[in-house]
Amino acid sequence: SVTIQGVPSKVEYAGSSSSAGLDQINVAIPPELAGFGSVVVQVRTGSRNANRVTMRIGGELPPITVNQIAEGQVVSGELSVQDQVQPGNNTSDTYFFDAYLFQTTTPNTTVAIDMRGTAPLNSMILLYRNDNGRLTQVAQDDDAGGDGAPESSPARKNALLLSVLQTPGQYVIFATTSNSQANGTGQYTIKYNTNLIQPIAYGQSISGQVSTTDLKNSADTYLDAYWFSGLLGERPAISLNSTAFDSYLLLSNNGGDLLAENDNAPGVQTLNSLINGYTLAATGIHIIVATPLEPNRTGAYTLGLSRQTPLINGIGAGALSLEALFPSIGTGSDRQGTRRPSDGPSPLRSLAARGLVVVE
Repeated sequence: SVTIQGVPSKVEYAGSSSSAGLDQINVAIPPELAGFGSVVVQVRTGSRNANRVTMRIGGELPPITVNQIAEGQVVSGELSVQDQVQPGNNTSDTYFFDAYLFQTTTPNTTVAIDMRGTAPLNSMILLYRNDNGRLTQVAQDDDAGGDGAPESSPARKNALLLSVLQTPGQYVIFATTSNSQANGTGQYTIKYNTNLIQPIAYGQSISGQVSTTDLKNSADTYLDAYWFSGLLGERPAISLNSTAFDSYLLLSNNGGDLLAENDNAPGVQTLNSLINGYTLAATGIHIIVATPLEPNRTGAYTLGLSRQTPLINGIGAGALSLEALFPSIGTGSDRQGTRRPSDGPSPLRSLAARGLVVVE
C-alpha cells in the first residue's frame, strides 16, 4: 500500500522494472493533492514500512467544494480518505475536511456551531469568512463541546464554537479533525444556530435563568453565553452568583481561544464564581459562558460585569471586595478543569489561493 501525505493512493503496478535489480511501483496521485508542493510518500509491504520519500506535486490547488447548510439543520457527515484535504503545519500532516456555507445579513450576528463526532474522531471546527473568493479564518474550536464531561468521556473530543460575526457576508465552516489527529476519519453531525449569545456591557448586572431551552453541549450541560467589547489592557471582573447550582465561568476571545475560567471565587467560601485576574491581551469581542457545568442542571443566576483598575493585592482598586460580591452560601469544591491543553494553531495554509464551488 502507498500513502501520499497520508492520503491512500491507488497502486497501479508493483513488481520488477526493465532495469536489472530494481523494482517498480506505479501509483496514481490523488487529484485532491494537486498544488500541495512537497509531500511525503510512504510505501508499506506486509508489516514493514519502507523509508519515506519526499517529492513535489505541482499544479494549482483545487477549488473547495462547499455544501449549503441552513440554520438549525443537523447535517450527518463523514470524514473519509476520499474527502477534500487541507495541509497542516507539519510537512507530513494533512487533514480531511467537509465544508459548509452559510450567510449573515446583519452586523454582530452571533453563532453557535456544534460538531459531534463518533469515537475516535477528534472534532474540530474551523470558521472562515469568504472575502471575494479568499478565505480568511475568523475562529476555531476543537474541545468546548465536552465542557463538564469526565476526562475519559468521548464528549471531550467534540467541538462547540461560539463567536460574534461582525461583518455580514458568507462564512464557510470546515468540519475536520484536531491538530493531534492528522488524517483522521469518522462520522459526525454538525449544525449552527444564531442569536444564542446575548450582549452585556461593563457596569451591567443580568438576572438570568439556565433552562432546558438553552444551548446544550454534548456533555448534556446547559449554558448561557454573553459577549462584550473590551480593550487591550483592561481587567474585567466577571461574577456569577447562584443559589440553584454550583456555578462555573469561562472567558474566551472571539476566535475561540479559552482565556480564563473559574469554579469558586478565590478565598471565599462560596459556590459562586469570579474571573478578575485576567488582563485582556487584545482589543475586541470576548465571550462569557455561564453554566452549572453539570449535566441537565438548571436554575436562576445573576451575572455581573465590571471594569477594574489594575489589581492591588489581588483585589481591583476601587472595586467591591470579594466578600461583598459573594455572600457565603456554602463551600464549593474545585472541579476538574474543563478543557484539554490547546492543540495550538489551526492547520491553515494556502487557502487564500483556492476558489469555491457551491453545491446547490
